[in-house]
Amino acid sequence: MEADWDALRDHFGFSGDCPYELGDWFVVPEASVFRSKSGNHFAREKARLNRVGRRVVLAGGSGPNVNGFARSTKQGGFGHSAHRQPHGAKRCCIDRYGWVVLSVPVTVDRDAISCSSYSCSEPEGSRLLEKIKRRMRP
Repeated sequence: MEADWDALRDHFGFSGDCPYELGDWFVVPEASVFRSKSGNHFAREKARLNRVGRRVVLAGGSGPNVNGFARSTKQGGFGHSAHRQPHGAKRCCIDRYGWVVLSVPVTVDRDAISCSSYSCSEPEGSRLLEKIKRRMRP
C-alpha cells in the first residue's frame, strides 16, 4: 500500500513529503542521467534501449536538474560496498559491490527523482559521503 501513496504524492506534485538530500540514492531511467560536462548520456547504449536501473547518489540540485554521481558495476571509480540494512529497509537497491564514478559528475532530470525512485540514504559518516562533501565544496 505504501507504493500507492508514493505514486499519488508524485502524481500530484507533493514530493515535498519526501525531502531529498545529499547522499540519497535513487534508481532512475538511463535516459535521465547525463554527464555534466558533455551533456551526453552516462550510458548511451542503455539510454537508447530505455533501460531503468541506474543507481545515482545525490550531491545537490537546482533548476530542472539535480547533481549527483552514478554507480556502476564496471570496475573503476570509488569502490562501494552493498548497504547493510539492519532496520529491514526493503527498498534499498545498493545490494552488491559496485563503483561510484566520482570522476564523472552527472545531472539527472528532476522528474526522475521521486518517492517511487527513492532507494535509500548513504549511511552518515560513510567514506563515500565524505568524498562527495569534499567534492561539492566551493
